[in-house]
Amino acid sequence: MRLLRETWIVGIIATLDCLSTIYLLHTGKAVEANPLLARVVSWSLLAFFLVKMSLVIAPLGGLERIRRMPGKERMVKMMMRGGLVAYMVIYFGAMLLEFKFPDAARALHLIPSYFVSLF
Repeated sequence: MRLLRETWIVGIIATLDCLSTIYLLHTGKAVEANPLLARVVSWSLLAFFLVKMSLVIAPLGGLERIRRMPGKERMVKMMMRGGLVAYMVIYFGAMLLEFKFPDAARALHLIPSYFVSLF
């Protein structure tokens, strides 16, 4: 059975997010805001990539496995679509907040520090 289109979309978005984070970290324009992943960054960027991607691939694999159970495909599709919407709202909402109300964003700790250091 093939992977869901939603699985591919989440995987691609997560990969682009991870690669852009690595670029920003490597160029010194970013600091990882997540303290656990910041520790992994201190080991190496390859370790960061592997850990961050495993945090996406493992749940996607689990959802794909659940999807193969009788009567679960629709539920999994809806969960993935909801997750995609939530990701986009949070990601773009955080960027909008940073650009329109940077002091509030920093005070609420909603914005990863690499957004702050870009400007």
